[in-house]
Amino acid sequence: MALLETLKERARSHLQRIVLPEGEDDRVIKAAARVASEGYAKPTLLGRVDRSRESAERRVVKLDGVEVIDVAASPQLDSYARVYFERRRAKGTTLEEAQQLVRNPLFFAALRVAVGDADGSVGGATNSTADTIRAALRAIGLAPGNKLVSSFFLMIVPPRGSAVFGQTARCFSPTAASCPIPRQRSWPILP
Repeated sequence: MALLETLKERARSHLQRIVLPEGEDDRVIKAAARVASEGYAKPTLLGRVDRSRESAERRVVKLDGVEVIDVAASPQLDSYARVYFERRRAKGTTLEEAQQLVRNPLFFAALRVAVGDADGSVGGATNSTADTIRAALRAIGLAPGNKLVSSFFLMIVPPRGSAVFGQTARCFSPTAASCPIPRQRSWPILP
């Protein structure tokens, strides 16, 4: 668990605002409460406020330090729709389509990051990897000069240690061209 504690300590020293688009899922609510109480991020849940709070009460967790935003009632809907429209109109997106799309919590979360209202977004508990990546690519996009999207996850396996798995969900039909990996290597479980 040393790696996880090291990462948490680093996160505490560089506190980030993280949006969780699946804010009505019990696991996500419990995780947000824990992250806020341990102080290594400032989480924001996207979901109906009453549902999120009821779920927290059922699970006996406190949402102190957790912002909860109801996307459907957010005053940012129009401004986020305009941002999305400007980014995607060359691809044929209309303003009306943008106004509908920003009501999707994955897109709303990604747009919060895109405009600087959040530092990051974490999704995938109830949405597919493809949907989560699609929202990020369309709302935020890639950094200039980048053409490849990559992913990883950290797996903690007490008492053995930790492992990092990369490219687990992004390369659907991997080839050397579609998913270039500089060198194949077997990584041991980290201490």
